[in-house]
Amino acid sequence: MAFRSSVFSVKSTTIRISRLSLAAYLVIAPVFLAVVMPVAPARATPTCGATMPSGGASDWLGGNAVDVYSNGTDQGTGNDCVVDDLGQADTQNTDNGVTTGYEWQCVELVNRLYAAKGWISSHWFGSGNTLKDHLPANTSRQLNGAISSVVPGDVITLDDGRSGHAAIVNYVDPSTGAISFISQNAQLTTIVALSSGSLATGNASYAIVWGSYIVQSIIHFSNNTGGGTGGAFSDPAEIQRPSGETDVVVGGANNSLNMYWNPAGTSTWNLISVTGSGNAFGKPAVLQRSSGETDVIVQGANNSLQYYWNPSGTNTWNQIQIAGNGSAYSNPVAIQRSNGEIDVVVQGPSNSLQYYWNSAGTSVWNPMQIVGNNNAYSAPAILQRPSGETDVIVQGPNNSAQYYWNPVGTSSWNPVQIVGAGNAYSAPATTQRSSGETDVVIQGANNSMQYYWNSAGISVWNLIQVAGNGSAYSAPEIVQRSSGETDAVFQGANNDLMYYWNPVGTSSWNPVGIAGNGSAFGIPAMLQRSNGETDVVSQDANNSLIYYWNSAGTSSWNPIQIY
Repeated sequence: MAFRSSVFSVKSTTIRISRLSLAAYLVIAPVFLAVVMPVAPARATPTCGATMPSGGASDWLGGNAVDVYSNGTDQGTGNDCVVDDLGQADTQNTDNGVTTGYEWQCVELVNRLYAAKGWISSHWFGSGNTLKDHLPANTSRQLNGAISSVVPGDVITLDDGRSGHAAIVNYVDPSTGAISFISQNAQLTTIVALSSGSLATGNASYAIVWGSYIVQSIIHFSNNTGGGTGGAFSDPAEIQRPSGETDVVVGGANNSLNMYWNPAGTSTWNLISVTGSGNAFGKPAVLQRSSGETDVIVQGANNSLQYYWNPSGTNTWNQIQIAGNGSAYSNPVAIQRSNGEIDVVVQGPSNSLQYYWNSAGTSVWNPMQIVGNNNAYSAPAILQRPSGETDVIVQGPNNSAQYYWNPVGTSSWNPVQIVGAGNAYSAPATTQRSSGETDVVIQGANNSMQYYWNSAGISVWNLIQVAGNGSAYSAPEIVQRSSGETDAVFQGANNDLMYYWNPVGTSSWNPVGIAGNGSAFGIPAMLQRSNGETDVVSQDANNSLIYYWNSAGTSSWNPIQIY
């Protein structure tokens, strides 16, 4: 079958091909051709030029996309529905001053998306399998079998010995490496699997089960960070600067680590890369020094523990290793003492619990074991009392919850059991009241959420239920307001995002839904501003990162997409 290039209005002879059933979902956008991508016969094809179901600009790439249009009765062919269905002249579309191609071929979508994002300033010539041979400025290609990085927004090209096909990467599964992509002039979504090699070793090879098509290449634009869909691959951490700026640190594509910062009073989020691919595994801990320096601690490659620090006002991140390979087996937590010392706690090898401290101005990290093997089964929580005492809470053996406290200036850690076996099923969150009372929230049995509080100076822990069975599907985050009110946030049933608040002196927890079904995946981050505003950051279904803010005294939550 002959196909036309999208840069010329001369049409070559085409042969109509019957639509076949498409087993895989594909996300491709060809520039010049139409690939024979069949549409499932059980579904009616939308009319020519109509937006494909679930193919709207807000439906993919985290809402930072363009509409995917139907090629009508010509769907999956090299013909154009504007001619055959609408009887119009066969013209090329233009977007943002760029000729994007014939309506509505696969390569037209690629051109239109990249033009809309400002990544190309003129037409990207080629058919689905020749785009890689005509790369625009600031783009690079990786041939199949030598792929080291894939992020949402990349172009994936397929070859079939004819004109091929092109699509847009929409999502990269962080655990399997599988790619989901969006296509025009084809079934909307397709998945290709990692068949050999790995991204980390730079020899990844992908396979697709779809007729005679094979994966050919990945094409990447240099300023595409993979934001929106697929931009967040860990639970986020969040801090606020005295200026009101909010900083969010989160794992990025291919085990990289990124920081997004938002100047107070704006909806703009700016990106700084903390470290590149293969260096960050899991949720980071983040804190800020009085100098404005930002410190990030994260589990590194080979279960090492890494510390990154960023001098105020710069984009430079400096690295120091806290502990070597085989040392860290959970997300870390960290606090800073008034003397500048940083304390880090992490689950160690063989379910031990390890504590590291670093004197201000030095690169030396000193280890101390809190408790030995077979005692720690989650990421810990940490707080520091005004006396200098350090308190650590962790899920213990048999789903118990354990509390360890360390008198200042000693290496002794004293254990107290918060609750026994069968009662703790997540990492805990903790806060301390001015009275010295310690509050702990943890996921309980049957996906409930439980709150434990302990009056200063005693070893008795009192229980109040935050939410009943079937309500909690992640570890919680907790903050305390100046009024004494305690607020908890966590992933609820059906992946909704739930917020519960407890007026001081009561046992009542009041629920407010922040975002509905399918909006929350993982442990959210939360902080409170001095004006009473509460800010929550959560990873959504497409690995995009969403920021929600709630003005004090209201139940309304306002979303902003970070990236």
